[in-house]
Order: sequence, then C-alpha cells, then structure tokens
Amino acid sequence: MRGLVSVIIPVYNVEQYLRRCLDSVITQTYPDLEIIIINDGSPDQSQLIIDEYAGRDDRIRPLQQENRTLGMARNAGLEIAQGEYLTFVDSDDYLEPDAIAIMVDQARRSGADIVVANNKKLDGVLRDERPITDGSLTPAQTRSGAWRFQYFIAPAYGITAWGKLYRHDFVRAAGVKFESNHTISGEDILFNLLLFTHDPHIVQVNRCLYVYCMNSGSITHSHRPRLSQRYNNLLDIYYRQLAAADRLDEFRDLLAFLVLRFVSTCCHNEYLFAQDRYGTIKEQLAQLMQSPIVRDSLAEVARGHHVEALGNGNKAYTRLQAALLGHGQLGLVTRLRMLRYRFM
Repeated sequence: MRGLVSVIIPVYNVEQYLRRCLDSVITQTYPDLEIIIINDGSPDQSQLIIDEYAGRDDRIRPLQQENRTLGMARNAGLEIAQGEYLTFVDSDDYLEPDAIAIMVDQARRSGADIVVANNKKLDGVLRDERPITDGSLTPAQTRSGAWRFQYFIAPAYGITAWGKLYRHDFVRAAGVKFESNHTISGEDILFNLLLFTHDPHIVQVNRCLYVYCMNSGSITHSHRPRLSQRYNNLLDIYYRQLAAADRLDEFRDLLAFLVLRFVSTCCHNEYLFAQDRYGTIKEQLAQLMQSPIVRDSLAEVARGHHVEALGNGNKAYTRLQAALLGHGQLGLVTRLRMLRYRFM
C-alpha cells in the first residue's frame, strides 16, 4: 500500500541549481508525490524554471509569495500539503533516485513518525557523512545524553528538516511549524526540537539519500548578524514549551548542549567574518549571557553536569569555559576561542 508524499521545496535565488533539484525529485522511483514549490519572492529567473516544470508534470503545485524567509515558505507548503508523509528539500540540494522510496518503506515497516536518512555533502567533491546506526530507536536510547548530543549537536544529523520523512498526522497533532529566521537562528533545529518533545518514534537509515550542496552563497557560508539574540529567542521558545509540558528536568541536558553549541557558533561566526574579531566575539558572548537560560545551563556544565556526553577530549575545556563565562570573564573566553580557532 502506497501513501502520498508531499515534497516541500522553498525557492529563493537558486536558478543555477534549481533544475538539478527538481530533476532529482520528479524522477524519484517513488511516483506518488505532490511537489509543492514555493517561490519566496526570488528576484532571479527561478519562477520561469518552476513554470516550465509545472507545465510538464501535473504533480507540481507552484506557489508564489513575497519574501518571508525559508521557514515561512515551508509553512506555506505545510498549509496545503495533503500527503500522508512530508519531506523537505532545499532547492540548491538534491535527492538520490530512490530516496523517498526507501524512507517510505522504512516508515511503513516500522510505523515511524520520523525517518532520518544519512546524507552526502558536495563541496567540490562528494563525500559521505559518518555512519549512523540503522533501525528504530528505543525510548531508553532517546533519553541518553550521549545520543542526544550526537543527534542534535555533533554530528547533528537530527537537526535538519531535509533528509527526513515525517508522518504528516504526527506533525499536525504536535502543532509544530517553522519560525522566521528574522526572529530566531536555526529554524530547522527548533522544528525538530519541538517535535522531539512529543516523543516521536524515530527510525534511522544509514543510507546516503540526500545530497547537501555547500554553496558559497548559502546562509551557512555568510555572516549572520544578531546571531546571539536570535539564539536566545530560540532557547526561550524551546524553554517555554518544555515548561508548559512540565518536562524541563527531562531535557536539561539538551538545553545545556544547545547553549554550548550556540556559544561556539556565535564565536566562530564572528571569527570568520568580523573585522574586529575580539570585540565582536566578546559582544556576542555578552548578549548570550543576558539569557537566564544560558546562565543556568552554563552553571550546570561548570559543576560537571551533562559533560559525560561530550567525549573525553572536551570535558575539561568545556567546564573551564562555562565557569569563566559564569564569572564574567568574557575577554578571557574570547581569547581562548580565538586561539582555538587559529589552530583548528
């Protein structure tokens, strides 16, 4: 028995990659698709390409809207999606030919709410990501701090919206949608974090079914301003959902892991792109530390909580950094981060 799959593809300024993406979707070995393409106010010739493909494949449902960010484009697709399953494809990436067929088969066999596939990265050369464990995850596994760290933080194969198949009824019942990246940074990770609080049945597939293309003009390869404030906003949304569900104690480790990730990402973003590295990194740290969620999580890490999941090489450094930040030593932490990046 087959089920309709809604493929949601936001489009913005990707005319040089769009045909590759759409070709990979319309030629999937799994044919029962509705392909929802949302032009998010793209200023290039992407709409002409969308019109061309829609004219020859009646499974394509094109939408146009003013530019409202990636998350809002995905939400527009969610609003009209009719499939039993959902999958998201970024328009500068592409799928392997049997990607959807394999994920649907896994969902059918297991009754999974979320199927997570491995992926490849294209950055001049095509390379596989590190292996992931095949099969259904038990509740005990998903409660493990070590698993949560790997899934959401490093190598973080669980945070992206792409490379997954979602059971539509599960997403609908959870009431989870994407936030605008004008408000937060990391709309993908928040979407998956919020779904995770609804205890999904997750199945992992160690097959590289999605190809993530690391293009120089993408968001992850450019300076992201106001990053610390947008991360604080994300933490606040996630914290409020956990508190409303009375599950804060269950997820304190994941909150701490997120804080550590955001500290690192804010610092690295400024190190790569800012002219005044020292000043801007220190400013980002100061803004992060305005959040009581950040301060509380770092205090827990400084006391040695949650660090067992990090691996032997990072425990001492991570506790030291957390303690220094808690004592207001932002300049010293800035210098340590800059020294670390210099020798990476």
